[in-house]
Amino acid sequence: VQYRVTNDSSRDVGILVSNLGPSLQVHDKPQADPQPARLHFGAGFTPHTKDIDPNLRVHFVAEVMGSPVELHVGGEVGYSAGETSLYARSGYVKQQSQDAESATGPSLGIGLANKRVRIDFARVFESFSTGLGKPPTYISIRIGM
Repeated sequence: VQYRVTNDSSRDVGILVSNLGPSLQVHDKPQADPQPARLHFGAGFTPHTKDIDPNLRVHFVAEVMGSPVELHVGGEVGYSAGETSLYARSGYVKQQSQDAESATGPSLGIGLANKRVRIDFARVFESFSTGLGKPPTYISIRIGM
């Protein structure tokens, strides 16, 4: 569920419940595994001012999810010229966990979109991923129909 707090869509809040349902049963009821239900709360803010170029877009987001508690914050700056847009993104994850596999750290990304094609690059520097040897780099290519 998402709700726009203001008419100009500069502020919005949302709530999401995921993986809700009955336990997964393989052979019999004693072996059933419960679904990993999660609750997410999020908020976003897009400042609108007359002082900046209308082709420039800035957006900030924050999300809290539970069990274990995680905090995600991030921002995006985008600039559009005609049918082409360029984006720069950054974020930070903080996970409250007792074990060594907690994910805490920053991420950076850039993206380019033109008409129906979008290419994104992201680099994650959180402690869980870097413990695997080196920070992972993600590349995604999307083509709209």
